[in-house]
Amino acid sequence: MHKITHVQTKPGSILKVTFSDGVCGELCIADRLYGPIFEPLKNPELFAQAKVDSFGIVCWPNGADLDSDVLYREISTGTDDAQSDNSWDEFFNQTPAFDDDFMSDRTK
Repeated sequence: MHKITHVQTKPGSILKVTFSDGVCGELCIADRLYGPIFEPLKNPELFAQAKVDSFGIVCWPNGADLDSDVLYREISTGTDDAQSDNSWDEFFNQTPAFDDDFMSDRTK
């Protein structure tokens, strides 16, 4: 897991993030601010309260947080997973399907 050591907020829902290995960059997360947890972050006063928790994750007082590994990948590769790729589809395609005989194999 990539740990975040510093976060700074900027107008326009932009985060400047620094990681423990020195990688640093900015991301606009405006397109992710929807739903009951993230929509309140459209309020600039709440958005500005972003901090890094003891696990090295960006979080806010309302319970919203962002996956540091996703942020790291986006910053280090210049991609925006929320807009450009199908990483969840790729994950589920690589995950083996549940086998109905899973438990029967354990009871033999």
